Amino acid sequence: MLKKLCYTLQNISVEEPDMTWWKWLFGGTSTRDDSRYLYVYVQCERCRTPVRVRVDIYNDAAVEFDDREREIGYVWRKDIVDAKCFRPIHAEITFDTARREVARHITGGQYIDAATYTVLTTASTSTRNT
Repeated sequence: MLKKLCYTLQNISVEEPDMTWWKWLFGGTSTRDDSRYLYVYVQCERCRTPVRVRVDIYNDAAVEFDDREREIGYVWRKDIVDAKCFRPIHAEITFDTARREVARHITGGQYIDAATYTVLTTASTSTRNT
């Protein structure tokens, strides 16, 4: 291990702006795979507070099986709590075997889109700052 570290340190230029050595040491990458993430936007039905949740569809979704123990898809379930009234919002998204979204169900709130979330959060931020 020490030999590999010394060899690697000798071959990395100190002047590289992309910090290759730190990436090698900590295993980080410069590119982020956004295809594995799904952003879910919900709004509480009681206090109308918008919430954004990031779903890792490869780690957060559970496998579903049929009666014959064959994989039929994935399901993501989450109880989301906003920062205002703390009432749980139960969200569920079903995916097929290729991890494409099939259905959405929600209790205690409603799904909203990213544009609505942005409008609601910027409006509440400007209201707090005045």
